[in-house]
Amino acid sequence: MKSNIITYVGTVLDHDKEQIVVVEVPLVPGKDYGEVIFIGDLHIGHKAFAKNQLVKYLNFIKDNPHIRIIGMGDYFEAVEFSGYYQESEKGLREQIKDFISLFYPVSRQIIALIYGNHDERFAVASKDAIDLLDYLRLKLGNQDIAIAPPQRGLIIVIKLRKGDKYKYYPIYIHHSSTSATINLESQFRRTAKNYKVPLICHGHTHRIFWKDNTSFSVSYINGEFYRSILRQYWLSTGSFIKYAGYAEAKSMGPPDIKAPLIRFHFSKDVIEYKDPTTEWIDLHGSSKATEEWIKETEKIDVDVTLQRPPCPRCGSAHIISKGVEWQCADCHRRYMKKSIGEK
Repeated sequence: MKSNIITYVGTVLDHDKEQIVVVEVPLVPGKDYGEVIFIGDLHIGHKAFAKNQLVKYLNFIKDNPHIRIIGMGDYFEAVEFSGYYQESEKGLREQIKDFISLFYPVSRQIIALIYGNHDERFAVASKDAIDLLDYLRLKLGNQDIAIAPPQRGLIIVIKLRKGDKYKYYPIYIHHSSTSATINLESQFRRTAKNYKVPLICHGHTHRIFWKDNTSFSVSYINGEFYRSILRQYWLSTGSFIKYAGYAEAKSMGPPDIKAPLIRFHFSKDVIEYKDPTTEWIDLHGSSKATEEWIKETEKIDVDVTLQRPPCPRCGSAHIISKGVEWQCADCHRRYMKKSIGEK
């Protein structure tokens, strides 16, 4: 089967191989495609957090176990670590507990999490003593979730399998920057110059944006060269915050309270956008399923602590996550995670 994109490179960055995550996404039963939902900009803890709408999405995802989730950042408001006016109802500790309670029932469907600028506030305040995303996947009980450091994006290779044949879709995800809220297409255009992959995803803007760009390329199929049409897709992934005060003060447009579902096709080079709110999910009002989900998730007992176990050598609490190891930020000694009380 032909590849999605042919590139002729002069330098292969072997170091970056570690920064590329390959994730197998199952095909929908009886269909020829896999499905991934991109969820971000939740702003849990904010007074305008659209919890009811998010819960309906999570209930839909739970009922469709083939769907995989990619988190696009800004899971928390974390306003206590900034100079903004506090519109939060809860502190970060309670926000983390709410996130884990909400996502724990679908934690096995999460394949990646990246930082948003609100989540990065804690990373700055804690001097990176605790990797917040590493902590989330630890509490969610799924160490297979891929994470990226603050301010960094992530390259994910979506892998589809049918029998003994495979299809690959490399994608690039990043939370994006404030300039994207002013001129979204310019932000995508700059990213597209740097990443020649079939799909680029940004969060941050609280809007849904979907566009495909086409160009000519050359494909090599069964020993023959063909001129082909290459499509690259741009996606901005919406939000679950209704209308924050800072957004109104800056005259930002109304947010899109939703999360896009993307289909990756196996037998043809096609990436397809679907809006779950127009086909499957009713976001208006309340529902019995939503109320039951909220009650069940609130019962989950999550012991949230932002403390790492102290360094067994010098006793310091400034412990940094380094893959399968911890590293003390003071004496710089490294230990396997299981050696200091955590597996």
